[in-house]
Amino acid sequence: MHQQWVIPAILCLLCANTSVSGSPIYQNDFETSAGPEWDNPGRDTAPAGQVFLGRGNNDSRTLTLTNLPSHSAVRLTFDLYIIESWDGNNTFPAYVGPDHWKLLVVGGPVLMDTTFGGGNDSYPEFEPGGGVSPYLASYTAGIFGSLGYIFFGTPNSDAVYTLQFLIPHSASTVGFEFSGYGLQNLADESWGLDNVRVDLDPQAVPAPSALWVALGGMLLLIRRWPARRQLPAV
Repeated sequence: MHQQWVIPAILCLLCANTSVSGSPIYQNDFETSAGPEWDNPGRDTAPAGQVFLGRGNNDSRTLTLTNLPSHSAVRLTFDLYIIESWDGNNTFPAYVGPDHWKLLVVGGPVLMDTTFGGGNDSYPEFEPGGGVSPYLASYTAGIFGSLGYIFFGTPNSDAVYTLQFLIPHSASTVGFEFSGYGLQNLADESWGLDNVRVDLDPQAVPAPSALWVALGGMLLLIRRWPARRQLPAV
């Protein structure tokens, strides 16, 4: 190998041994456990067999991730389970609403504060219809009845919503707080989380171990490289 190609070769080695921050830094379908990153790791199983984090009521679940590599944004994706008789914004005598679900970044912005159910809800806007969160990257309409809940003989008493948020962020720790409020008791109105995934923005971040290996290899090559012999003058 010619000497002028040593540094480009080392740079290629560095590039080949980098971790792309667009790959998930956290992913959990809760089939096995929730883990200590959750302040409340309790799980439940839906009648149709899905294992999920919950069930939540007028309480919260907080996910905390630490030691994040360099990044400029965080992408949060998850399935939200809305279970049984949510009343949306309905406040008629037969209903007890509005029924809220909220998501915020700990120490940061509120990403969603909306209502579900009752045929008169705010999703995906803020309750009572104050516009869509600027951080909401994508969302789905509810998939009803896939969890198998039956409320007082009424089938399809559940809905699954897939939500994705993209939040500007650069700190080494991030926390997300998921909560419900204004709900009736747990046997009446509850919620859960599934398929939670967190990605950093797609910025290449060198893997520390690969970086040290590459630098060590470069130093070794430099030390062993023979001195260039001078041609005799003609």
